[in-house]
Order: sequence, then C-alpha cells, then structure tokens
Amino acid sequence: MIFAPGAKRFIAVTAIALGIFWGVALVSWAPRDWPFDATGSVRLVSNYSGPLGSLLAWVSIELFGAVFAWLAPVWLFFAGVATLTGWLGVSTLWGFRTAVFVVLLNTFFALTPYT
Repeated sequence: MIFAPGAKRFIAVTAIALGIFWGVALVSWAPRDWPFDATGSVRLVSNYSGPLGSLLAWVSIELFGAVFAWLAPVWLFFAGVATLTGWLGVSTLWGFRTAVFVVLLNTFFALTPYT
C-alpha cells in the first residue's frame, strides 16, 4: 500500500473539493472578470469562487477553450469519488484514458485548419 488509509481519504476528499471549486469557477465565469487589473485595485468579481476562482476559470478557458476546460474538474471529481469508494484501479485507468484522449483531441484541433 502506497498511502495510509487516512491519507488516501484526504487526497480523495481534496480532489473532490478541488473539482467542485473549479466547476463552480467555470460555471460562474464572466468575461468582465479580467484577472489582471492595470490599476492594482481590489475590485469585486462576479465569480462565485472569488478572485482565485476567476483567475482559475480565466486561465482554464484561455488555455483549453470553453469546452475542454471542463475536463480537469470533472476528472478530479470522478477520480476523487473513485478513490474514496475504492475504485482506485478504475480511476487510474480512466486517468490514463483521459490523458490520451486530451492529447489526441488537442492534436486534432492543432492540425485542423482554422476556418
């Protein structure tokens, strides 16, 4: 066993919480929540996850697009649930399949001409 049972439970609950936080940040993302303010002032953001969630959602959407930004939080949530329920082998298998799928999909869209 690599982790103690308490550590495995902690990692699983943390993954679930991060997946939920990231998902809430993506759901409540607004284009006007620009994370880099030139004045350096503290301003109100409309994101339910606060300024950190606004930044996380902005980076995710800018790097992966509005659709593929959802892969990481959904995978974190389901990997945490699978680890918590004892499906650790299933979660590592799905993690590998998800990684291969993302790489192939990014390759497809990188090679597809922009129209």
